[in-house]
Amino acid sequence: MLLIRKTLLSLGVVMLTTAPAYAATTFTSRLSGLSEIPNANNSAGTGVATAAFFNASNSIRLTGSFQNLTGLSLLGHLHCCSSRTANSAQAIDFSENPGFALGVRSGSFDLTYDLLNATTYTAAFLAASGGTALGARNRLFAGLNNELGYFNIHSTVFRGGELRGQLAGIPEPASWGMMIVGFGVAGGAMRRRKSANVKVSFASL
Repeated sequence: MLLIRKTLLSLGVVMLTTAPAYAATTFTSRLSGLSEIPNANNSAGTGVATAAFFNASNSIRLTGSFQNLTGLSLLGHLHCCSSRTANSAQAIDFSENPGFALGVRSGSFDLTYDLLNATTYTAAFLAASGGTALGARNRLFAGLNNELGYFNIHSTVFRGGELRGQLAGIPEPASWGMMIVGFGVAGGAMRRRKSANVKVSFASL
């Protein structure tokens, strides 16, 4: 029985620690000047941005908004996939997309790209991913799942980047269900173990 309890407890811990990491298909970030690397700035600008993968259609939807830039919006990129404390290559340059608000201090974007179309990616990112759209798609997805992707909004004042935000995954409902099950299994095993210890203590008196 003790072996079974240990196994159940271990299973619960594994569910808790591994389920969300591989199930996220939506990633979100908060944009700020203080997040810029290596030159953090004191911009009053703020923003939020999201990248959502759609596996059935092999597409990605990039949405976001920003406010109070010091300069006028100039460029917008999704970057991937190096250390969180370093700058990564541009994976998708959405600056020239009509859906991105250029030349404004406050604006938004809502853009959808085909992940199996080579023109979705920058030439450098495509080349570093084996030269194929599928390779770039898989590299980008893996990078975001490991929190190695970020949005960067450039302005006429901060041309190297005024607002940056590291992307983090949002667990899907199925992952939350596994986490709840994991909590239940772990909690139940610990309660039974505690109860067994209490019985042994009374028996020894």
